[in-house]
Amino acid sequence: MTENEKASDAAGAGAEKGDAKFEALKIYLKDASFEAPSTPGVFTQKLGQPKNEVEVLLDYSSLDDERGLVEVILNITVTSKNDDGTLYLVEVHQAGVFQILHPKPDARELVLEVTCPHILMPFAREEINSLITKGGFTSFLLAPVNFDAIYRSKKIQREEQAKTAGKPETLN
Repeated sequence: MTENEKASDAAGAGAEKGDAKFEALKIYLKDASFEAPSTPGVFTQKLGQPKNEVEVLLDYSSLDDERGLVEVILNITVTSKNDDGTLYLVEVHQAGVFQILHPKPDARELVLEVTCPHILMPFAREEINSLITKGGFTSFLLAPVNFDAIYRSKKIQREEQAKTAGKPETLN
């Protein structure tokens, strides 16, 4: 028996016993777009410091519940503008297929909203920078995103909404 077969047997046996398992099975670029509506004129003008806006969204969906397969998509949009309008707009959907088997209670959501996007982020950052520089603009380094803080904020917000939804309305 080879080392890979032994590792596979051990992982399979552990999964049958209910041991938690997490694995990134595939990382891929699902969609990407680059628009530079002001070119080529923008390259012939003296430009001030552009204003950059970054939007980060996360989406995930189950692919196979029995095998614990989930697709996670990190959507990042970068828009750079100056006084004359939009310099460029980049949108990247960096995705991955992850296996999450037998997670501890409440751990599945944490893995999906913190661990998976943390794994996808370097790939998205590189693709965004590549598209921007290929478009003729200076290099753009996307700042780190604290997915843990975003997750905790969303969780607190949901808990507060649940509390207020459970309260009876008062008449004035």
